[in-house]
Amino acid sequence: MSRLQSREAKAAAQEIAAQLGETDAKPLKQIASIIQHFGLEFAQNLLQETLAIEAGDGMLTQDGQRRRTPGGVFFYLARQRMPEDIREQIFYAWRVALKRRAEEEAAYPPFDWAQRAQALQDALAEKGEVSDVKVTLIGRPGKLERRQELAVVTMAASLGDDLVLPSGVPTPNPQTVTYVVYIGAKQWERVTKALDDPDDELIVNGLCAFDDELDSMAVYATQVTTRRTQRRERKQTRQPDGERGARRKSPPRETPRAASPRQPAPEPAPQPEPEPAPPPVSVDLPPGLPPEMAQKYIELHTAAATFRQKLDVISAKPDDQRFGLEMTQRLLRNIEKQIADMEQEYAGNA
Repeated sequence: MSRLQSREAKAAAQEIAAQLGETDAKPLKQIASIIQHFGLEFAQNLLQETLAIEAGDGMLTQDGQRRRTPGGVFFYLARQRMPEDIREQIFYAWRVALKRRAEEEAAYPPFDWAQRAQALQDALAEKGEVSDVKVTLIGRPGKLERRQELAVVTMAASLGDDLVLPSGVPTPNPQTVTYVVYIGAKQWERVTKALDDPDDELIVNGLCAFDDELDSMAVYATQVTTRRTQRRERKQTRQPDGERGARRKSPPRETPRAASPRQPAPEPAPQPEPEPAPPPVSVDLPPGLPPEMAQKYIELHTAAATFRQKLDVISAKPDDQRFGLEMTQRLLRNIEKQIADMEQEYAGNA
């Protein structure tokens, strides 16, 4: 690749890294390598998909313990879509760590799900202790059974072959697990209106135990909300204090010392501009759009609205400070094209 092309890849990598919040030299070099091997359009599509995921629920790490950073999502998608030889060149440290882990794991015997009773004899004979048991259910509740100060609903989870679990965790046999959820009446009343929306989902956090009489799992709710209520609350917490109406007590001002007549007082360091709150998006799903594509359609519209907001902010700056303008315009055009393609594809199903 020529030096000019290498410079262009580096400049494009810097724009993409800025969108991802990556500032270290290593991820910048990896993004530039991705562009050099697969082209700018490939990297831009990865970025667009990353931002769409971030506009939705995000992506968890492999162990499910935390949400990936935007850069983590970008590189995860990149690794999944490139040949192994190129992946090893770009993510050399990742390859070395993978090989070292494989060598360490080879010291342990493999786990056979069918022989689990025999394999776990020692573990069952010497049990540990649990100080807290929690479970989270997300979905639509079934028929309501109302009692004094209590609401009871049932929810079922189908565990099939398509279940996605972290590497190494055995996949259970296909089955349906029934959950009987016990919710305080006051908690239930806070979510009933939101659940009138058929596209919203109930979120229940609580304690979990097996109920042998009902042959089901009993969930004793400690916190209840809905998915859209949760998203709305998150957006409100991201807004500046003035928009939420919250007032904070200003810290006492320090009295500035007089500047030396020979040395002018230093100018205050520029403060970074606060990230604007994501714009509210109201999406009318096109007729004929399959339910499984509805979430992607909403995420695309949310990402498009976010890019339009960023363009407004960038365009309001002086010409010499409009960093990332062209990149943001290209990303917005890509998203708008995907939206138009989906609408055209499913228009005939209406």
